[in-house]
Amino acid sequence: MEEHILHGTKVKENLVDTSAPFFASQQKIVLENCGKINAESIEEYIAVAAMMPLQKYSASSSRLKLSRKSGRAVCVAEEGRISYGLKWGIVHKAKSEQKYIICNADEGDPGAFMDRSVLEGDPHRILEGMAIAGYAIGANQGFI
Repeated sequence: MEEHILHGTKVKENLVDTSAPFFASQQKIVLENCGKINAESIEEYIAVAAMMPLQKYSASSSRLKLSRKSGRAVCVAEEGRISYGLKWGIVHKAKSEQKYIICNADEGDPGAFMDRSVLEGDPHRILEGMAIAGYAIGANQGFI
């Protein structure tokens, strides 16, 4: 603990060997940038995200609805297995002068640290997801 926290030195015997056969068929998606980029550097995020999702989807929120994505959104929790495109379409049509994007980031499930891992390791992915969702529904403010 002292060596890692106080001195910033990685303790080699505590590192996980990701080249082990157990990891061979696994592909990181949500956490792919964690440990590869400086979480405090937007420049590093841009450098590794060759075609940023925000650029890809900013042209049309209808494209999101047609994609039929379900259960894999980083920026929106899926409940009831309704696609986020459908949810965003409903909110987009709602008449309101002010709309918000909320990132819950709750660690309510015991032992589930996914939200924390993404928020600490690749916060730009969360912000980009919120921006995509905000664009799709017409929101101009977001809260984590």
